[in-house]
Amino acid sequence: MDDDKVNFAELLQRVPTESWYALFVYILYTAFLALNVYMARAFTSYFPLYIARVLREFIATFSYCACLYGDEILLHYFGYIGLFAGILLHFSVFQRLNKRNGENLLIIGEEVLRMNIYVLDYGLVIVAQISAAFCSRYYALLILDTTLVPVSEICHLKHLFYENDALQPILIIVVLLEFLGGAALHMILRQFQKRIETIAFFYALIFTISHYAVGVFAPHPMIFMSRYAYCSVDMVTEEALLAFLVHNLVPLIGWMFVPIVTRKPTTLRSVWGQRFEEMEEKSQAPQGGNNKKRR
Repeated sequence: MDDDKVNFAELLQRVPTESWYALFVYILYTAFLALNVYMARAFTSYFPLYIARVLREFIATFSYCACLYGDEILLHYFGYIGLFAGILLHFSVFQRLNKRNGENLLIIGEEVLRMNIYVLDYGLVIVAQISAAFCSRYYALLILDTTLVPVSEICHLKHLFYENDALQPILIIVVLLEFLGGAALHMILRQFQKRIETIAFFYALIFTISHYAVGVFAPHPMIFMSRYAYCSVDMVTEEALLAFLVHNLVPLIGWMFVPIVTRKPTTLRSVWGQRFEEMEEKSQAPQGGNNKKRR
């Protein structure tokens, strides 16, 4: 009977030392990033409210993009199960820390199409999020390279659609993944609003599937942009433009497909869309009050 028992201590000893070190680095990387986000958000309280909101967009997007570099450590040493677990943990932690800031740009994209956001707000959000996405890679390089766990230099976007000046069939798979991912994410976020762990689970599931299929995390425009910055340098112009359009516009089309088919307007609002509605209500309130007095 004793021979049939599982010796967990022996199983753990079989795990390579490099894997344990990578897991240790991952935990430190996560804790350090979470601490930085917490302190940075606290620092924004010293700024005027509007500026603080923009800064929190930067901080939130930065954290979501940066955490994926840490998750790729688990992918390298523990496979896709490790990647799934890492994304699940990170999105659970950083959704709580960031509250509603740095939400998926697909939500804001729909608000733009429905003219439910101020142009200035949208412009500042785009600048803040893209800047954060670009900076996240350099943060990961700085932190992880010092721990001797280098960030992957492989650009999965390069020659993804083009090879020998010819379009590749994988383009169809990527377009389908982005479209279906955008549609699925809309339904999930609509159904499970404010359920952080559930949303984190589905993000982990969708990201893991998309990365396994085509090597990119979809659908999330800013996470794509965090990789696009250094990949596009070595890409031909046509491929760089095509990659930008596919990974940014196709998921938005899938996202917008849901309310059109279901004929139910979205209930999702970003903090900027909510601000727009509140400001519009305030601007109309005095007018309504004056009309009542005249009657």
